[in-house]
Amino acid sequence: MDAAIRAINWLAAYNIFSASGYMFPEPFLRIFHSSLWDHARFIWRHQEWDPVLRNNHYLADLTGLIVIAAHFPTSRKMQHWLQVSTRRLIREIHSQFNPDGSTTEAATCYHLLSSELVIQALSALFSLPSPQRRSLQQALGTKADNTLMPTGLEQHLTRIQQFMDDVLMENGQALQIGDNDSGRILKLEPNFWAMTEPSPPPRHFQPLQDRMRILLDHYDQWNQLDRPQDQTAPFIHILQNEISSKSPSPHPAFGWRAYPGMGIYLYRNETYTLSVRCGPNGQNGIGGMPTTTSSP
Repeated sequence: MDAAIRAINWLAAYNIFSASGYMFPEPFLRIFHSSLWDHARFIWRHQEWDPVLRNNHYLADLTGLIVIAAHFPTSRKMQHWLQVSTRRLIREIHSQFNPDGSTTEAATCYHLLSSELVIQALSALFSLPSPQRRSLQQALGTKADNTLMPTGLEQHLTRIQQFMDDVLMENGQALQIGDNDSGRILKLEPNFWAMTEPSPPPRHFQPLQDRMRILLDHYDQWNQLDRPQDQTAPFIHILQNEISSKSPSPHPAFGWRAYPGMGIYLYRNETYTLSVRCGPNGQNGIGGMPTTTSSP
């Protein structure tokens, strides 16, 4: 997982510089590409898979492989890893997120972490050149003629987004249900605070909301099998919009909302939010995630 997160951040920085017109010197590129290959081999050989208990660690492994392999579209080995990892990623999206969009890990912050991984993986896949997209479609066995991802994935992502929106508060914090290790994948604008302050400012998850909203707003266009040559790569488009976006996401009152897959029941009006956790242990009933519940 750690190797995957490091490679994702390296490539995000590389793509930001490249999109601005910077030309990296050849000695740097040799070392950079060699290291990416080392990371990909390590992740491929040490995937955190388990027949029963799979979680965000395995999701990070798959995302790291996809993001790295997308950087080498002409390598046959990398494209093999990309195709295998994409098939597994789609399976894990349906396995690690309940049908109602909540996470099977029974922890709100792990839902946000896993959602961020899915966004990173899909934005990299949607950035592939047309020939690689066609090869991937054949490997996935997608039934639709002109789309890359299989039918039904967009609807599941929409439910994942709805759960994300519902558990985030106006102050940028998430409802604290289950484990929270402050995990994030890519933070373009990290929070800083003075050492004299007793605690850091509220964690700000708006970038995740922005990324998911942009992904779904452009899903039909980006999911087309042939991507126009002059179209900005979705990976860069999402990052550019995140950097420029400063407007807070809306948090409308919605009354009651139920997520029985995770056992979360929410009530929100114009004044307060109430959350109740009453459900099974996460991770296929094995547990491992504390189920402390609170409402900011």
